[in-house]
Amino acid sequence: MHEELTIVKSRAERLEKEKKLLEAAKDLGVSLDIDGNTVSMDSDSASNLMMVKDMILAFSRGFSPEMARQLLNEDYSLVVININDYTKSNKRQIQLKGRVIGRHGLIKEKLGKLTMCSLRVYGKTISIIGQYEYASIAESGVEMLLKGMNFESVFKIVGNKVKEAYINHGRDS
Repeated sequence: MHEELTIVKSRAERLEKEKKLLEAAKDLGVSLDIDGNTVSMDSDSASNLMMVKDMILAFSRGFSPEMARQLLNEDYSLVVININDYTKSNKRQIQLKGRVIGRHGLIKEKLGKLTMCSLRVYGKTISIIGQYEYASIAESGVEMLLKGMNFESVFKIVGNKVKEAYINHGRDS
């Protein structure tokens, strides 16, 4: 199987220097070729190829190599929300990014802690890495913020969803 991913040139250049990411891909049987800002990936395993693709996408969206490598664990997922889906206006996109980040990064930090996820705002995207169920909850929280919902209401709803997920997860064990 073959996949290609186009990423920002500066991140592609950094990726070439990230030995641990390159080794992690190789260990999963995925060969990488970086040419300019295009990353080509080949593997016999579709699932390994998708995990490596998500890892590289996460790195290209501003996550650290360590955080991106978490996506090689099947319990973790990457969610990428495109701000263009909420507005085409550049001015409004800046406002929406600011709304998700919050003053001094407090909103993004609080949402991340509440959902046990890591969030990055990069370019016109908001990306989330976390355990599958919690990443989904963080995604809904970000979407509520982007739609203009009151901060405290968002945190209350997200907090309740996290508690419910935690209780349900405990029952499944």
